[in-house]
Amino acid sequence: MVPAKEFRRHASECRQMARSTRDLEDRTSWNRLAERWDRCAALEERRAAPGHYADKYRREQRPMYRHAS
Repeated sequence: MVPAKEFRRHASECRQMARSTRDLEDRTSWNRLAERWDRCAALEERRAAPGHYADKYRREQRPMYRHAS
């Protein structure tokens, strides 16, 4: 699954919850949560974009543990 797409789906679900509640405080909380998910999606989209600065510094994947010889 693409993380940014998953984050957008969570944001959409939060907005749906905000629309379905009558309590103003709950609605505000759900909308704030949706905004956070949107920010996470935007950050992930920038991070995953070609040419992102992290590409230059990304280390190669190495095994976490080395077998003792």
